[in-house]
Amino acid sequence: MKHSKSGLFLMEMIVCILFFSLSAAVSAQMFAKSHVISQTAIDENHAVIEVNNLAEAFYSEHGDLAAISEKFYDGNTLLANDLLGVYFDKDFNMVSPVDATALYEAQLCIRTSDVKGMKDGTITFYDHSKDEAKTVYSLDVTVNVPYLVPVDFK
Repeated sequence: MKHSKSGLFLMEMIVCILFFSLSAAVSAQMFAKSHVISQTAIDENHAVIEVNNLAEAFYSEHGDLAAISEKFYDGNTLLANDLLGVYFDKDFNMVSPVDATALYEAQLCIRTSDVKGMKDGTITFYDHSKDEAKTVYSLDVTVNVPYLVPVDFK
């Protein structure tokens, strides 16, 4: 009985094509996952930078939210009693609180401190790009609020 060499070659080619197809599928999944991890790292790095900027403003202005809003953010913030909100678009450019392109938010929330002369707060960075807000980064801050005591130089 005579076997055809072309049938064996065809079978070998089918196995090779199957192997390379599986390799390509696994590689495509790894590239997609690496893109997601890279984007998450970029978002977290921007969140850390913006939270640290807000923390430094909190320290320099001794926790005065109105002064922080005016000096560092040109009044382009959402300012409530004990809450300051700063909003960013997809490229982490600051936008107005009423802007529809705002996807990220940094909030500074002041808490009452148990220690006299201290002001406590929490700065949280939220990602609003999904259906529900996700906390990306959070930082607790505390600053000493100096009391202005009149000095008599007589």
